[in-house]
Amino acid sequence: MGKRLSEKEVESYRKDGILFPIPVLDEAEVSRLAAAIEETERSLGQRPQGQLAGQCHLHFAWARRLATNSKILDIVEDIIGPDILAHSTTIFKKYPGEGTYVSWHQDGYYMNLDIPDLVSVWIAITDSDRDNGCLRVERGSHRKGILAHQMTATSERNLLTSGIQLDSAVEESATMDVVLRAGDASLHHVNLVHGSDANYSAKARAGFAMRFVAPRVTQRSPHHPVVLARGADRFGHFELYAKPAEEDFSAAARQHIQFSEQLRARRMASGRRA
Repeated sequence: MGKRLSEKEVESYRKDGILFPIPVLDEAEVSRLAAAIEETERSLGQRPQGQLAGQCHLHFAWARRLATNSKILDIVEDIIGPDILAHSTTIFKKYPGEGTYVSWHQDGYYMNLDIPDLVSVWIAITDSDRDNGCLRVERGSHRKGILAHQMTATSERNLLTSGIQLDSAVEESATMDVVLRAGDASLHHVNLVHGSDANYSAKARAGFAMRFVAPRVTQRSPHHPVVLARGADRFGHFELYAKPAEEDFSAAARQHIQFSEQLRARRMASGRRA
């Protein structure tokens, strides 16, 4: 028995590469999280996309608290062990009728990890279902290893601004919709093939994705600093970000915009698009 997950649940995750729904936030916590994301959007002066939608946990206190939340880390510990780095985060928001989507892909393709000990925790801020473009996965696809991809899905509507997409068809018989209620989370493996369809409904779909990695993992491509969320880092493969996050949204936004511009410049200089 783990800290939060049963042996059966861990076995299911290992087999399918996906586990859901896992209740993590109550109604009051969801309401506070939704309000914090709305204030974050206002402080950034736009609907954050691309670089601005990522790594809020480095600068915004609400996101840092969520990435170090003990209820969430207990779940992560059952998957990757007691030493945990908050690797990256992303705000995913699909507005009503805009048709934004996420192309089929594997995170592991562009993360370039030596071992796939990274788990994504996707928290639903609103109900997430087929009508408003919930996460979709190809169950068990993480066991195929890293698959070929192409940068052929470039579109203003693709929330993956790199345009990356799987270079082969998914196995439709293995696809499933990750339907969540607000406050629920899903876990998925770094090599699981996943994406999401467009939201043509009258309701928004909002989620916050957090990715956690074991310190023993090496990432062969350049990566921004990470936060030590639990335990210890005895390896030093990642640069640790020790600066406190800001409670003040305006101060956090200034830091976040500067960081995002620097990160974008570094990636363009290295020729990376993902």
